[in-house]
Amino acid sequence: MTCDGCSSQVRRVLSRLNDDNPGSIAEITFDMPSNLVNVKTKLNKDQIMSQLQKTCKPCEYVSSRPSV
Repeated sequence: MTCDGCSSQVRRVLSRLNDDNPGSIAEITFDMPSNLVNVKTKLNKDQIMSQLQKTCKPCEYVSSRPSV
């Protein structure tokens, strides 16, 4: 992600998951300099990655942290 337009597009496609599964996305944060998006969610990584691929931007799963 290099601009606010990219982050807006990512937020928009991920928000659609929340429309289908209310409460499934707790938080979406961006680290623009590192090109990272952090998604706190109840969904699995495959669901998130599938939705992110709809942006037609390159995306890669980095890691998962268990909820505390």
